[in-house]
Amino acid sequence: MHAATGFWLEDSGAVAIVETAGGRMVGTMQFYRSAPCIHGYELGYIVHDPKDRGKGYASEATRLLTELLFAERPACFRLQLIIETWNEASWRVAERRGYVREALLRKAGFSTEDPEDCYLYARVRGD
Repeated sequence: MHAATGFWLEDSGAVAIVETAGGRMVGTMQFYRSAPCIHGYELGYIVHDPKDRGKGYASEATRLLTELLFAERPACFRLQLIIETWNEASWRVAERRGYVREALLRKAGFSTEDPEDCYLYARVRGD
């Protein structure tokens, strides 16, 4: 798949999060259509090793991918993140990068058998 597409398509893509100094991959980030009727994408990320969290990798990756998608895709008017309510570190990443908390999505989480509630954060073109 990577050889054919580079993990980069019109409505979805994935990138590596790497350290600037040594190029070590510390995480991944992706985007995909959030719904057919929404003019934008949902973003997701993970910093793989808990020891690498809290160092700004996710924040910088979110900034870069947000800027790139708005610059390269003129029909993209909205980017959103779905963040479980307990994940304060991810709230801070979203808010630091200009995302606004818009809603509570009940039972929308993905980390347990009984899905957690999530916050919907969004940033729109022109924010």
